[in-house]
Amino acid sequence: MSAARPSSSARFRHHARPLLLASVALALQVPSGALAAGDAPAAAADDGADAGADGSGDIIVLGTRRANVRALDSTAPVDVVDERQLVTTGASNLSEALQRLSPSVNFPQGAVAPMGAGNARSISLRGLSPDQTLVLINGRRLVTSANVTTGSPPVWGYGAQAVDINAIPLNAVSRIEVLRDGAAAQYGSDAIAGVVNIVLRSSDTGGDVAAQFGQYSNAASRISQNYQGWIGFGLPSEGYLTLSFSAENSVHPKSGLPDTRQQYFAGDPREATYDREGHLWGYPPSMKAYNALANAGLTLADGLDLYAFGSFANIYKVAAVNHVTARDDANVRALFPDGINPFSRVRSKAATGAIGLKYADDSLGALDLGVNYGRYWQKTRQSPHVNASFGANSPIGYVTGRNRNELLNFSLDWVKDVDVGFLREPLNLSGGIAYRRERYENIAGEPASYANGGVLIVDGPNAGKPAPTPAGTTPDDAGVYRRNVKSVYIGIENQLSSAFQIGLAGRLEDYSDFGSTANGRISARYDFSPAVAIRATASTGYRAPSLGQIGYATTASSIVAGTSDIVKNRSFAVDSPVARLLGAQDLKPEKSRNLSAGIVLRPIPDASLSVDLYQIKVRDKVALSQDFQGPAVRTLLAANGYPDIIVARFFTNALDTRTRGIDVVGQYTLHLERAGKLDFNLGYSRNRTRVTDINSDALSGGGTLVVGNQAIWMLEEAPPRDKLVGGIAYTREGLTAAITEKRYGKYAESLSAIVPTLQTFGVQWITDVDVSYRFANGLNIGIGSKNLFGSKPDKQWASNSRLFQTIYSNLAPEGFDGAYYYARVGFSF
Repeated sequence: MSAARPSSSARFRHHARPLLLASVALALQVPSGALAAGDAPAAAADDGADAGADGSGDIIVLGTRRANVRALDSTAPVDVVDERQLVTTGASNLSEALQRLSPSVNFPQGAVAPMGAGNARSISLRGLSPDQTLVLINGRRLVTSANVTTGSPPVWGYGAQAVDINAIPLNAVSRIEVLRDGAAAQYGSDAIAGVVNIVLRSSDTGGDVAAQFGQYSNAASRISQNYQGWIGFGLPSEGYLTLSFSAENSVHPKSGLPDTRQQYFAGDPREATYDREGHLWGYPPSMKAYNALANAGLTLADGLDLYAFGSFANIYKVAAVNHVTARDDANVRALFPDGINPFSRVRSKAATGAIGLKYADDSLGALDLGVNYGRYWQKTRQSPHVNASFGANSPIGYVTGRNRNELLNFSLDWVKDVDVGFLREPLNLSGGIAYRRERYENIAGEPASYANGGVLIVDGPNAGKPAPTPAGTTPDDAGVYRRNVKSVYIGIENQLSSAFQIGLAGRLEDYSDFGSTANGRISARYDFSPAVAIRATASTGYRAPSLGQIGYATTASSIVAGTSDIVKNRSFAVDSPVARLLGAQDLKPEKSRNLSAGIVLRPIPDASLSVDLYQIKVRDKVALSQDFQGPAVRTLLAANGYPDIIVARFFTNALDTRTRGIDVVGQYTLHLERAGKLDFNLGYSRNRTRVTDINSDALSGGGTLVVGNQAIWMLEEAPPRDKLVGGIAYTREGLTAAITEKRYGKYAESLSAIVPTLQTFGVQWITDVDVSYRFANGLNIGIGSKNLFGSKPDKQWASNSRLFQTIYSNLAPEGFDGAYYYARVGFSF
């Protein structure tokens, strides 16, 4: 920054005037700069639900600061998923459960790149990147994972540094609220596609323990296990302490085709007897995860409450990666005469916690003062593996890199209903200030993962030449990145008449590395009758590049699709000299304009239908560049100290996008008197993203577009074009039986940056069933199946297969494992 740039506090004061204007004049051009995301008030922690069958009767906290607003009465679409619905999915984690329940939620459950064991399991709303959805826990921002999704071939969410929601135990959740609308003016950065709020269980008595065992229909698969439990304790002063835990051991069946490559040097008789099915790879990683969470609250004095929560997760994933043949120059034949079957082993640890005070007074209103902290730590190890340049002295495995991401947030929120004489209802006023500090660290791996030990290749046609080094994070890649964020927001909501309600919100934020921005939101709803209402919102949004996207740099191995070639690829930090030579520029924040309009119908009691149309325009989308390769690129890389790198990439803002779509959600409850009741649910989501502009100045040093066909199709074609979810649940006394049908629309992929021919995959239907019975003594038993009929996606073309061994695409919405059957037993007390 130049010395002439105004101070942070001066810039903050300078933009204070547009704060009020931003809430109503949404068409104005917002100032350039970055946005900080403060938190929702901790009122979000209150478990004030009056649950309906589908959550439509729940009191919500997302999208409004008013009390006692229910999902179907809101000005924007909000889905509410309760704990009962989560359990009947048979899912062992949150991302899988939401994927199965919400039509607007997507994220491939089977996605795994060769180094993809570290990829965070997050969610994607409305077909946008997972880092464009803000995730809260009890209204507090969750720290994002330390993993930046890179590698080759790309997977959905390519380039994102997203929240890992599986770090929260499934049974710790009371309900989940999904706001399907841009809400950066209310909740801050990242809320371009919407907001997900995880509301924790707050029980002062009772408890539950459960175990679930399941297995895929594949004869070679092993049993997966999941254990969960929670218990509530009463504390003095009407307080509560709820403890939750989960332990998961999930194992996916192996899949793939025999390895047809030549394994040994010519003339070796072992070639004829080699077991070519002994090292299948490319299937999802196995995982062991241990999560614990505590949620507590108590009354200190009249109107003064203390709240706190804390969680810790330890997640270990193991993914088989491509086999290193015996004759490969990367092998040390003295150590592995028949080649190496390497595994990527990723250890992740996530911790988050919050503590705060809430004070409510009739004259002052409701105040919430709180602080929350989150840290995500990740270590990646390749084992077994070798560094051929160390020869026979090479270690048998090594750490390739570590990453840390931290978040510290302070906030003060205020809400008050003010009587105004000329208004029918009190005017709801809200406001708040927040300060957030972020830190990301990229840490080098062990020397064996990148260093050149000086040993030459000892045999074979390349004997005497330098041995190749592995791929990892080098000391030159290491770095620490920090930012501070200040924010202030205001909100006004009112029920102007019995039929008409309106809400205005404005937010001003200042980033230490991007400057200030102002964003606004206006929402309105008109009820023609109790049976018919229309609603609409308009807003501007903002997402600053994550610190990981700014500073991430590492070297990895990748496979040229449709060939047997394994090459080294490198992700360069955007400010590195080589990235600059390739055309990289300083990253800028993403800015969005969101419009939505919908209708809510309640034609008869216990039935509802909502239809919402939306458009989301994003300017300066942060994405990974095209994979740069070819003779000119190799010459440039070699001249700058990277002679063995074949493919290069970096982050860029070189394109704009537009997403248009429709969401349909319907519900009906049929009461059968003493025979129980039937709940019918139907949801449909369809959207399409288009790249509307590519920066014509974004050319590499070789005159090639920084963003080309490969990057474009990941945004336009990788997400399913639509998703349908329909379910029927029957309950009578202790019996619950549910069946859910899901349909995923077409999607497409091309793994070649040079010949971007798209393969389009057809629609896929998935059937899930769950039956359980709760006895009077608290015992609960259940059985079920995910993907009952074993549906699988279309197979890949050979030209998109990796080493001619993979069968299915990483983009398959529910993976490619086939049918999964499980049994569950639990006890409530």
